[in-house]
Amino acid sequence: MMITNMRTITLLLLLLFLLYDFLQAHSAQDTLITGQSIPRTTKVLASAGEKFVLGFFSPLENPSQSYLGIWYNTNRTYPGKTVMVWVANRDNPVLGSNGGGVFQIAQDGNLLVTNESGSTFWSSKLDKSSSNNRTVKLTDSGNLVLFQHDDDGNGTSYIIWQSFQDPTDTFLPGMEIDRSMELTSWRYDGIGGGRESFFTFKMSQTGNNRFRIMDGQNQLHWENDGLNSDDLSPDVLDYLTNFTGAENRRSKYVNTNTSKSLYYLYQDTRIVMNSTGELQFWKWEKSEWIMQWKQPSSICKIHNFCGTFSSCNVHDWMPCKCLPGFRLASEYETQSYEMGMKFPGCVRKSESHGDNRDMVFLNLPNIRLDELDQKEYNTETEAECKFLCFNMSHPQCQAYAYNTSNNYRVVTSSSCQIWTNDLTTLQVDQVAGGDLAVLVKSSDIGRTVACNPCGIYTIPYPLSTGPNCGDPEYYKFNCSYSTGQVSFMMPGGQLKRVTWIDENARKFYIETDDTYHCDYIYQNEKPDPPFDVTNWCFKEDQIEISWQPPLERPCNEPNDCRGFPHSRCMPTIEGKNKCLCDPKYQWNSSISNCMQDEKSKNHLRDRVHLILIVTLAGVIFLASTMVFAYVRRKKVIDRENIQIQESLYDTERHVKALIGLGRLEEKDSKGIEVPFYTFGSIVAATDNFSDSNKLGQGGYGPVYK
Repeated sequence: MMITNMRTITLLLLLLFLLYDFLQAHSAQDTLITGQSIPRTTKVLASAGEKFVLGFFSPLENPSQSYLGIWYNTNRTYPGKTVMVWVANRDNPVLGSNGGGVFQIAQDGNLLVTNESGSTFWSSKLDKSSSNNRTVKLTDSGNLVLFQHDDDGNGTSYIIWQSFQDPTDTFLPGMEIDRSMELTSWRYDGIGGGRESFFTFKMSQTGNNRFRIMDGQNQLHWENDGLNSDDLSPDVLDYLTNFTGAENRRSKYVNTNTSKSLYYLYQDTRIVMNSTGELQFWKWEKSEWIMQWKQPSSICKIHNFCGTFSSCNVHDWMPCKCLPGFRLASEYETQSYEMGMKFPGCVRKSESHGDNRDMVFLNLPNIRLDELDQKEYNTETEAECKFLCFNMSHPQCQAYAYNTSNNYRVVTSSSCQIWTNDLTTLQVDQVAGGDLAVLVKSSDIGRTVACNPCGIYTIPYPLSTGPNCGDPEYYKFNCSYSTGQVSFMMPGGQLKRVTWIDENARKFYIETDDTYHCDYIYQNEKPDPPFDVTNWCFKEDQIEISWQPPLERPCNEPNDCRGFPHSRCMPTIEGKNKCLCDPKYQWNSSISNCMQDEKSKNHLRDRVHLILIVTLAGVIFLASTMVFAYVRRKKVIDRENIQIQESLYDTERHVKALIGLGRLEEKDSKGIEVPFYTFGSIVAATDNFSDSNKLGQGGYGPVYK
């Protein structure tokens, strides 16, 4: 019984709340005068036709925070989830600790959001005025308008402020965007509110009909091309400019181009700058809001989504890939993309352009061109444009495009467009794309026997798109050079679009329909070797196919083997000519090249080791011999010096002895044995005739001791 009573009480309270909300909306006024106010919980403004409501609201997860906003009237015209179209103090909520929020016309004539203590949380920021003859009105267009009425009583009034000129994240019919207006995202889903990450939609400062979305770091996130494309249709441009140019733009929705009919068409619509970075167009249909379109409409429309020198194709399971002749700027694998890691962008395989003689132009069809970094030149022919790009040095040309009457762009006086900065992500667009010629180094594209790139796809050896390139055994691919699309021929002659080629894993992926995908009935119709299906159910509409490593390439003449070093065109045992490896080399299928065999490598390594050992031993022996000879020679010289010193000493002592005994007479001169000395011994004895050993000067020269 108690549980039943509780349920009854809860139901009654809910009904009373709904009844209160219903009566409040129906009894609410649409105008506020000076001196009146709207408290946080007891009053709202409702437009005359009950389409919009103005009042305070609080997110469910932050009930202590309150905001003043305008939303669609869910009690009458737009039942369902509350949809905010304007918020006054969205960056400065009134907190519960400061009392409830209050909206009013202040004494100085400004619109204010305050708390009960009088602290200001938002203001219309008008010049102060002593006039109290002002009113604020919520219209059925969702516009909150502040009027100034003349004091003479003749009923004249004029607008001094309106929310349509100070929007938040929503654009409504009747607004008119200009270069000073911005839509800034703000997240409110009924649960929470705030600006965790914000994006801004605004008109470009240069160019007509050009709009862009900037991220929180003021970096470009998206921009339309300013032409009649699917980015922003002519009718949406009419909508954004309040149909001021409707008579000059074609509408695909109505038979007449009058402003009145277009304005009526866009009633119950809104454009919202979403917190995820999407500009969304919503329309009220069949009692619910339905999103008609959004921009960016895909990840490839996001500016530079894949980084520089890369392409983006939304129809490929892995949309980002490096352009032919370029490599990843950092390590990145297919698993990285599946884990949500951002593609790192690409750089040239060669660090610099180098000699222009090695540079070629790579034609990329169906590329949506980015005009941000390009410069325009007037040339009469494409050859002139190509020559101009090819011979640029400071700065170097990266790519060029030549506009013709058949191009998707409107022909202007500047037919030659040249890019000198690093190319931002190129969008592959089969409908609105044009031709772009990118300058690359020919050696960076691939070996000479490999097939030329097909659009943005590099065709690695041995895959073949023609009889004169790649390996004939792998000639199952087709390249449409007009569209840049690669296809693979399945059994029965069916061409299936290739969405990715993984050279390192020797795998590629094709887009298919229910004929093959995950259907075991047709899995017997798999391609012949050297191809094999490794996953029939890859992604939703993809098949994974691998290829076997190639054997030696067939050849007809020596030039056919120019891409395989250490090989020559020679007949095999079977009588077929192939690029056979030179002696001491053998074919390595994993890298498709001739490599030295292991025996030759080991023999060469042993010979090198032996030569090194013999050379080292010889050097050691020679050094030892020289050291031994030096030591031996030094000992001999030292011994001779000692003998000389001893001989000198003995002679001097003998002469002194004779003189001392008085036995030396003139007649005895023949009896004295005078010793013989070499010049070398004299040099050694006098220390090379040093002045310190000089005794004096005689008649025959200096005398040394």
